[in-house]
Amino acid sequence: MEMTSIKQLRSFVVLCEELHFGHAAERLHIVQPALSMHIKSLEEELGTQLFTRDRSGVELTTTGAVFRSEAIAILERLDSAIERVHQASEGKLGTLHLAGSATALASGVTAPFIRRFSSRFPAVDIKVSEIHPFEQARALANGEIDIAFAARHFDTELHAQFDRHRLTGFRYLLAVSHEHPLAGEKHVSITCVAQETLISLQTENINGDVQPIYGTLPRQPRHYLFASSPLTMLSLVDANLGVAVISEALCKNASEGITFLEIDDVSEEMEVWMYTRANDPEPVIRHFIAVVDEMAPGEA
Repeated sequence: MEMTSIKQLRSFVVLCEELHFGHAAERLHIVQPALSMHIKSLEEELGTQLFTRDRSGVELTTTGAVFRSEAIAILERLDSAIERVHQASEGKLGTLHLAGSATALASGVTAPFIRRFSSRFPAVDIKVSEIHPFEQARALANGEIDIAFAARHFDTELHAQFDRHRLTGFRYLLAVSHEHPLAGEKHVSITCVAQETLISLQTENINGDVQPIYGTLPRQPRHYLFASSPLTMLSLVDANLGVAVISEALCKNASEGITFLEIDDVSEEMEVWMYTRANDPEPVIRHFIAVVDEMAPGEA
């Protein structure tokens, strides 16, 4: 049996509604003989009569009535699929996978962009996940994620494959417990860190986001204590187990037991960058980039 065509199904459904070949043909913008041919061909393919035709008019058979509900469901599903494809091609439907380092996500920089994008494209499924800084470039290049947010430059041979956009920068501060001897100060020199136990992110490996600051120390800190996340760093500071150089963006996540001191001789900032695959044609990704460009005109 030949495959029933969409044209045949549409002709059948319109004739069911009109029960008049002339009126149905007019709605379909075809001549009446062509409509008759569509219906005859459909009946032959199905091996059953769908309509009775006599001088009194056109009526659906019992079999025709059963097929009508199925045909309508098929056409509705097809129309829905076509509409979804159109929406996807316009970037109004699909999935957008955003991933950021713990530091970048904890800074809160990404939330306004996601909010505005979601309000404009509510049918797009947005996934946000945390990713190890050293895995971001590979994951982005391989298509595992669509957009990466990083608190550092990608130092990789893949760098040429990406476009980047500077979102913002935050001052570095020294976080100490309110019980720490330095808590009464308003500002300090970075050199004082060398006399302390320094709490640092494991992912920084002493060479990450704050390396420019560590590089100014006359000698290495007395001890290092590593934390798995920015929030853990703050908890360790709160427990007075050491001090931490953190970005100003994390202050909002700190307890009242932590004091933040300005660092006089540090001018570097923690910069948050957005990375995308260079010239990525995906409409959903282009829409998100447009939102970021609109809200945070930055520098490449």
